[in-house]
Amino acid sequence: MNYFKNFDQIVSRGNRRMRAEAMEILNAGLLMADPGKATHDLVKLDGKDLLIGQKKYLLSSFPGIYVIGAGKATFPIAKALDTILGNHITDGIVTCKDGQEGKLENIRRSGRGRRGP
Repeated sequence: MNYFKNFDQIVSRGNRRMRAEAMEILNAGLLMADPGKATHDLVKLDGKDLLIGQKKYLLSSFPGIYVIGAGKATFPIAKALDTILGNHITDGIVTCKDGQEGKLENIRRSGRGRRGP
């Protein structure tokens, strides 16, 4: 994954090899700090069990799963939870940073009054 829209422009001048290596390091660091990736790494469904890290929860023992969030990392986390949990989400609402676009199937985005982008 490349986090830099102008990657080609950055590595096209100067010491190209060194610039490309520096960009690879930056991309790797950003990938490791990606809240969506971290959520995918931490939250799993295993049959009827919800795994969060080392903890296991029987989905049927909860009356519902509600997702609530606000802040810069909210959309990638909500997107990951939407993908992982899907229809297991009872409801949810998140407030996302301006410019964060994308569709959520089971979680509402505040200010838009509907699910989706």
